[in-house]
Parts: sequence; structure tokens; C-alpha cells
Amino acid sequence: MMIPGEHTKLKTQKITPYREGTTEVEVKGISDMPVYHHDLKVKAIISLLETINTQEYIYANKTNQAEEHYSQIINATKYSFNKCNNRKIRR
Repeated sequence: MMIPGEHTKLKTQKITPYREGTTEVEVKGISDMPVYHHDLKVKAIISLLETINTQEYIYANKTNQAEEHYSQIINATKYSFNKCNNRKIRR
């Protein structure tokens, strides 16, 4: 049985993508989830997304790449959260 707050310690989670040749990320922060610390991963994803400045794509004449990246982010998010499509995520 998990004691409330048991996992609210500073955790380090190394995220290794399934696809070879993609970026590895190491995240440090507070997690309330055991083992895989998915809540910590989501916090890291949101933090990284908030740093994106789409104007930089425009300045670099890379608007098509920006659209492609946007689609990849949306599709990856839908895929990750739809893995539980037979189970409802309780709120």
C-alpha cells in the first residue's frame, strides 16, 4: 500500500525514446507516481513546449517544419493518452 506523499521526493527519470536515433532526456523534479514517474514526464513536456517560440521558425524561413513539428506533437500526445482507450482516465 502506498502512503500518501511517499513518492513526493526529488526523482530523476531518464527518458529513452522507442525510436533509435532520437533525443534522450533526463528529468529531475518532484513526482507523486511510483516507478515511471509519468507525472514528472508530463511536467517536463509542458515546460519544454512553453519554451518554443514559433517566431523563430518564421525568421529561419522554416514555417513548414513548424507545422510538421506541431502535427508530430499533437499526434504523439493523442497516441500516448489513447493507449488507455479501453480504460477511462478518471478525473
